[in-house]
Amino acid sequence: MLFPHLWYALQISTRCSGLSEKLLLQKGYDVFVPKYMTRTRRSNALTESPLFPSYLFCRITSYSYGKILGTPGVIRVVGYGHTPVAIPDSEIDCLAQLASSPVLTMPCAYIPAGTTVRIETGPLRGLEGLLVRAGNARKLIVSVSLLRRSIAATLDVDTMLTPLIAADLRSNRATIDATLAKVDIVD
Repeated sequence: MLFPHLWYALQISTRCSGLSEKLLLQKGYDVFVPKYMTRTRRSNALTESPLFPSYLFCRITSYSYGKILGTPGVIRVVGYGHTPVAIPDSEIDCLAQLASSPVLTMPCAYIPAGTTVRIETGPLRGLEGLLVRAGNARKLIVSVSLLRRSIAATLDVDTMLTPLIAADLRSNRATIDATLAKVDIVD
């Protein structure tokens, strides 16, 4: 059962992502596809790519028309078993703030545990996520739990952070290193 005014993740065919987005908008749904800038392999030109390939976020509205699953390219509403699960507004709000900020973002591995922080300064002020270190750079990881997908935003050196949950991840270091491809946890 889909409930009005809640966000859901839709799995879509990669070849129909633009068409699915357009048709859902025409049917009256709110659609959100967070994107980032990347370079093409052949021409090295900058292009926009979805942060979550094969997924888009759709909010059911009171004036929505048509059926979601009847939309070309839409494979399913993501959930557990055959039960659709809504995405928390807080996760969508974080993604929207990241997508509209000038901060460099990119897809990254999902991280199920870590140190949760709140950004206190800069364009991402108020965002909460997992803090990691990649080389000399600090990154904020924001996750969509249901999709088990995450995105990483590179933080400025002078960005102030407040720890919210301090978890001891040293015992899980091998799992984390494999997941993050040699990204060290920030102390």
